[in-house]
Amino acid sequence: MLIVILGEIVSRVFPKLFDPPPPYNTAQLDEVLGWRQKEGYKYVGEQISLDNEKYVVEVEFAENGFRKFTSAENDTIPRVLIIGDSFTQAIEVSNGSAFYDYLEKISRFQVFAYGMAGYGTLQEYLVLDQYFEEINPSIVILQFCSNDFIDNELELEKGAIYRVGQRRPYLSSEDEIVYAHPLGFVERNLLRSKFLKFGIEKFLRLKNKLGIKKKGSSEERIAKERDAFEPYKKSRAATSNILKNIKSRIGNNTQLMVMNADAYQPQERDLEKICKSLSIPLIKFPNEAMQKAKAEAEVYTIDRFHWNERGHKIVGENLIDELQIMSAE
Repeated sequence: MLIVILGEIVSRVFPKLFDPPPPYNTAQLDEVLGWRQKEGYKYVGEQISLDNEKYVVEVEFAENGFRKFTSAENDTIPRVLIIGDSFTQAIEVSNGSAFYDYLEKISRFQVFAYGMAGYGTLQEYLVLDQYFEEINPSIVILQFCSNDFIDNELELEKGAIYRVGQRRPYLSSEDEIVYAHPLGFVERNLLRSKFLKFGIEKFLRLKNKLGIKKKGSSEERIAKERDAFEPYKKSRAATSNILKNIKSRIGNNTQLMVMNADAYQPQERDLEKICKSLSIPLIKFPNEAMQKAKAEAEVYTIDRFHWNERGHKIVGENLIDELQIMSAE
């Protein structure tokens, strides 16, 4: 108890010692979105590939929190709006090296990109809703990943290994937006202590690094039980409804596409079924290309999930190929 008291005193006197280190301190609380990207955030420093190779990154966000945004008026160039989670936020690479930057480098697109770590599909819809008229895109690409199913359903997030642990919006079965916190009362109040929160997060990261899994977690039950796991079934329904609402929001003059950022099962197959039922083109993660490239040089960062600059280049070039194929159909 004495250690906790002393730690709490230190955390209050020197609060920045217990904050997430840059560039992982990008979030600020938001009443509508739950949290959002800090406006005008900048970071220059190092990132590390999975092979322990260090490289310099220069990260900068616009005043509205977008990673890529231009106010230039040019109606002759198609506008592409990309919204997603940490894969689109892309703090692992410098400005100009994210996967969507290749649309401007190799193809003729004007790109707008907003990503925030931990976002679910409903939060991405709310960002779209806020900026759609201002950007007026020809194409909207919603970047998805397997843990979005967890982020889209409160019961799944409560039982997950990975949780952001913040109040966020969810879509109810009545198609209404409701706000809830995935942590219980006791856990929420414990985490009010910066010292305890710091210690718990360090402990959880160590567990993940050592491969110690939480038994009966949402991730484990989704993999084992699949359709028989009721909260996952509810999440698939909620995800389908959110995508349907996005399609309705942007109207018939804007093309909606979904891009998957990983290839975990059964989530990938279920996302494919949802997109097919809604007639939304799905851009699958280029798993084969990434594994082939990985045999020659690393494509992932030290966390084993996010892409380094080489990985972003492969994903970006695959995205261009997919867009060209779809436009030719």
